[in-house]
Amino acid sequence: MSAVTAGDALLDALADRLAERVLAGVLPHLESQSAREALSIDGAAEALSLSPSTLKRLIAGGHIESKLVGQRRIVPLDEVRRFARDRASVEVDQ
Repeated sequence: MSAVTAGDALLDALADRLAERVLAGVLPHLESQSAREALSIDGAAEALSLSPSTLKRLIAGGHIESKLVGQRRIVPLDEVRRFARDRASVEVDQ
């Protein structure tokens, strides 16, 4: 295994571990929402440790997908999980 490959493998392992830790903090909140497949803006913001206004900016910028149900905007749980994993990976890379 070359040094670059070993380094990449180490970064991947660290990203996975960090994502697990981030999700460990997020998942209890998400599991309490298990009857639903999406969270409100406030609920998703809380689960991701973001302010609602920051979450709205991320949605407007196309970084997080959301759906409009009637007049209410919701964020699918899978999207909350994806963003938490991606954010954890970015934090490891920095």
